[in-house]
Amino acid sequence: MNLIIAYISLLLLHGSKGASVNPRESFLHEILAESKYPNSTTAPTPKDIPLKVGIIGAGAAGLYAAVLLDSLGIEYDIIEASDRVGGRIYTYRFNETAWSNSTPDDPDYYDYFFGMDYMARITGPSNNSLISYINAHVSSPKDKVVQVPYIFTANNTFRLYNEVLLYNQDTPTADAFNTELADNGTVDAQFAQLNPTEVWASVTQNLTDALTADFTEGFNLLMEYDSVSIRSYLLSQGYTGPQVDWLETIDDATDHYDMYSMSQGVL
Repeated sequence: MNLIIAYISLLLLHGSKGASVNPRESFLHEILAESKYPNSTTAPTPKDIPLKVGIIGAGAAGLYAAVLLDSLGIEYDIIEASDRVGGRIYTYRFNETAWSNSTPDDPDYYDYFFGMDYMARITGPSNNSLISYINAHVSSPKDKVVQVPYIFTANNTFRLYNEVLLYNQDTPTADAFNTELADNGTVDAQFAQLNPTEVWASVTQNLTDALTADFTEGFNLLMEYDSVSIRSYLLSQGYTGPQVDWLETIDDATDHYDMYSMSQGVL
């Protein structure tokens, strides 16, 4: 579902190539026809009847998919089991009254457990984001979505690893954290000086560049790695096991490189 949403949204941004008669319906037919899922069978999508898309879940991804389909004039149904929409974008406030009466200078203002963070394309200020769409279609101020500023990280705050305390603005290299990334007794001194974020950017650059140059060809290239984990891909590119563990530790989270496909990591 997430890859289909990304595919639709990027097609909206870059335009559909080679479509004829009704390009909007044509590319949706193409997406459905080319969708492949392991251990399941697919049936051809009828081309002579109007399409109706089923969206499972009214979370951020489901609602955003509905916005995109709505803009294309494609009919859809959203199926949601709970009594609310928004999914993991849900802020739990331990004392709603105290929070409502507080200001950013009061402790009660921060007495909450925040909802899951989402990419700016879905929840940011752009015209085609979910929040912009909702706020443009409601008249009452109380119904509008108001985002509370949340500072996730800042300079002159700290990160602690391997009993080493560093400022956030310092480059989190293996050397800086006194971490030896030995593989069979061999240590790559050059890698130990690299910024994990920059390493990841260089690893994915050929795939992101391909998407920018030609979306269809770039997406097809990305799908070649849809069943390859991030860890497997990095190992195939010559990185050692300890180096991959280090990148995952600093730039992502435990087990994500095993759980996520390379296509998910790039998107």
